[in-house]
Amino acid sequence: MVRAQRSHLTLALGLVLAALLAWPGSAAAAGRWFAWLDRVPTALEAQGVERWAVRGVRPQSRASAGFLGQEPGFVHLVTIESLFRAEAQAGVDALQAQGLTQAGLQYFSDAVPAALRTVLPGAEPAFAVEVDLDGVAPAEHVALVRDDSGDRLVVIRAHVDGSMNVQAQHAVGLRGLPRVTEGDRADVWPLDGTGRKAIVYRAAFLTPEQQSLWSFVFVFDARDTAAAPRTFFVPGARAPVSVQVDFRATAEGFGWQVSAGSLGGRHAQSATFLWNGETFASPTERLP
Repeated sequence: MVRAQRSHLTLALGLVLAALLAWPGSAAAAGRWFAWLDRVPTALEAQGVERWAVRGVRPQSRASAGFLGQEPGFVHLVTIESLFRAEAQAGVDALQAQGLTQAGLQYFSDAVPAALRTVLPGAEPAFAVEVDLDGVAPAEHVALVRDDSGDRLVVIRAHVDGSMNVQAQHAVGLRGLPRVTEGDRADVWPLDGTGRKAIVYRAAFLTPEQQSLWSFVFVFDARDTAAAPRTFFVPGARAPVSVQVDFRATAEGFGWQVSAGSLGGRHAQSATFLWNGETFASPTERLP
């Protein structure tokens, strides 16, 4: 994971000066790059969005409390959120070309609840999400820990009194995913009508040959936290050929669409994979 963040200086002057600041290793969590515009108090979010809309920009809002090291009670106004620094930088460049010199590059890491850290002493979770695995309240927390002991999903039981304890740990194979990535994130999706969930972890990294974006889908099939989840691997890339993976939950179920850009004069191709109760399948569509 990127162990750096872009920070802005002198918010009162409205000028963002990008500078890399190293975060302590214990503070790392899933993070993304942003084309950043402004930070405003939560109560003034609507006015802040409208102020930028007048200038021809429609920003998205991100709560500061959700990010590591950010003071709560504010929202960050951004235009692009990406796992790739270059993509966010392109958004910054476009904004500055319009004369919006306040725009700057930011990297924010997701905050990990302090209570979770008490049951993961010394661990550095790549992500931590709240997800109802067994249908019994309160919901569990699932953290991905990557250390010398290997990559593993840790299922943490939350109790009504606020205490937590590790309920299960499951080794997962991440196909040699580098420890240091450009950016990564985790999301929880409804798997089917039974209430089960799928956890999708996405990580971007660079090699001399390409800019890769790998996705891993973790499914706890039996709604039994003691049973190891099934892992599905979905490769993608930003360059030299775009292979986009779009996750979605529709009336047909949860799954993803893969769209591959043209290569060597061949036409772009796409395929859709949906959960069928046992696995993700696309019986009629195939990539070349």
